[in-house]
Amino acid sequence: MLYYSEISLVSSWSPALQIRTVLLSIQALLSAPNPDDPLANDVAEQWKKNESHAIETGE
Repeated sequence: MLYYSEISLVSSWSPALQIRTVLLSIQALLSAPNPDDPLANDVAEQWKKNESHAIETGE
């Protein structure tokens, strides 16, 4: 299960996006999460309150 607060490619999809570009974007988001600009506020709040627990929950 992917438990991540920032991934939303549906709204920004265009035919110009290549698979390589999409995968690089996902990799960048997963390697440096930004809880100050979340897609899911509850996930971001959990991350801010207890990062280690949020990581355990996502695994």
